[in-house]
Amino acid sequence: MKVLLLGATGGTGREIVKRATAKGHSVVAVVRSIAKAGDMAGATLVEGDARDDAVLASAGRRRRRSGTACGSPAPSAAPPS
Repeated sequence: MKVLLLGATGGTGREIVKRATAKGHSVVAVVRSIAKAGDMAGATLVEGDARDDAVLASAGRRRRRSGTACGSPAPSAAPPS
């Protein structure tokens, strides 16, 4: 299965990536920082903001399933313009 995951660098997201790749699924993870997610074996990493439509459209091409493990953003975090 082809999976798109948002929030992959948190504890829950990392567990989802680990289990999905172990089962042979193809995972694309949208992450804010490639450096922070560099140890995420088996997933294709796409750096960007999960609130950015262009990032999601690009990362989500030909994905059959999508999910999010995103937490709440800081109150001062503004969506991308």
